[in-house]
Amino acid sequence: MESGPFAVGKRAAKSKVRSAMQPAFLLEIGPAIGPNSPSVGTEAELARLGIVAVPKTVFEWSGYRYTNADDAIAAARRGPNA
Repeated sequence: MESGPFAVGKRAAKSKVRSAMQPAFLLEIGPAIGPNSPSVGTEAELARLGIVAVPKTVFEWSGYRYTNADDAIAAARRGPNA
C-alpha cells in the first residue's frame, strides 16, 4: 500500500466495456511477474473471470509513493531541498 501524507489510494475501474479507441498496450498485457505475482491457480481464476492486470505509474520521492504527479511535485517542493 502507498504511504506518506499525500499518497493517493487505489481507484477501481468501473467500466467493463473497452473503448474502440483504447490503446492496444492496455488491452494485451502479459502475465504478472514479480514478488506479488499470483499463483498459477489464481491466474487461471483471474482469466476465467475476465480480470486483467494493468500497469500503474507510481512516482516516488523521499521514500513516499504517489499515483498523482502533481501530488509528488507538491510534496517535493515542500521538502527540505526545495
